[in-house]
Amino acid sequence: MFKKRDIKIKAVIFCLLTLIWMVVIFMFSAQNADDSTEQSSFVTNILMSIFSSVYRDSDISDKMQIIESMSFAIRKTAHFSIYSVLGLFSFLSVYYLTKFSDKTPFISLPICFIYACSDEIHQLFVPGRSGQLRDVFIDFSGALLMTFIILVIRKIYRKIKTKNPV
Repeated sequence: MFKKRDIKIKAVIFCLLTLIWMVVIFMFSAQNADDSTEQSSFVTNILMSIFSSVYRDSDISDKMQIIESMSFAIRKTAHFSIYSVLGLFSFLSVYYLTKFSDKTPFISLPICFIYACSDEIHQLFVPGRSGQLRDVFIDFSGALLMTFIILVIRKIYRKIKTKNPV
C-alpha cells in the first residue's frame, strides 16, 4: 500500500494543483469581453482549420461567420473541460487528504459547485462580462462527469484487483 509520507506528498501536490487551476480559471474570468471573445475566436479558428476542410477552403467573410456560429459551442465546451480538470484535481486532493474516504465526492463536488458560483459572480464585475446561471450548471456538469469517471475507473480497478490477488 502507500506510505504515509507518499500520501502526504500527493495530498500537497493535488491541493497545489487545485489552487493553481482555480487561479487559471479566475484569470480566464477576469478577461474583459473583447479579450475573451478574441481568445475564443482564435481557438475556434485553429480547431476549424484542423477539422474542417470546408472552413479551410472558405474565404475570410465565410470564415468569420463560421467562427461566430461555432464560438458559443467552443466556449461552453471550454467551461465544461476546465471544470472537469478542476473536478479531477479537487477529487484527488480530498481523496488523499481524507485518506481514501468514500465521502470524497461529497466534499470535492461542493467545492467545484461553490467555485463555479463564485466564478460567475466574479464575472459580474468584469467589463462586458456577465454571470450566467447556465454556466454554473455547465461548469458543475464537467466536475460531476469527471467525478463519475473517476468512481467508475476506481470500481473497475477494485474488481480487477480482487479477482487477481497478488
